[in-house]
Amino acid sequence: KSFIIFLFVGFGCAGIVIDQVMKLILMTSPLLVERFWIFGPVSVNALLPFGARIPGAVFWIGAIAVWILCWVWYFSTYHSFERACIFLLIIAGASNLFDRIRWGGVVDYIHVGTVSVINIADIVITVGVLSLIAMRFRIHCGTHP
Repeated sequence: KSFIIFLFVGFGCAGIVIDQVMKLILMTSPLLVERFWIFGPVSVNALLPFGARIPGAVFWIGAIAVWILCWVWYFSTYHSFERACIFLLIIAGASNLFDRIRWGGVVDYIHVGTVSVINIADIVITVGVLSLIAMRFRIHCGTHP
């Protein structure tokens, strides 16, 4: 069981490293991007999800509050898999926050049809949330050890 958790966290962390390397390449090497990038143009999303606009100070106060709450949740849970999921949420969220500081918005580069543009950190967040939901469902149904 701990080996599976180790792999889960390892793949998540590797995804975040790859995400940051891809963003650095895409934001600093436009010639390379034009010639070899097949997913479409890179976009820097200065807005929040769903195009929400929140003033800077309110955003940063909210981000710090969420950051603190996630760490409190991390240290207060006793399920190792839940801790792994929360850890992935924390590092993937930090990756996107780092983008906001460095590039002025979240750098997205994977086009999902014509619907959205995402990055690997977004995928890690989605996997972490879905895994938390699945774990909670299993606990609620009594199938989790």
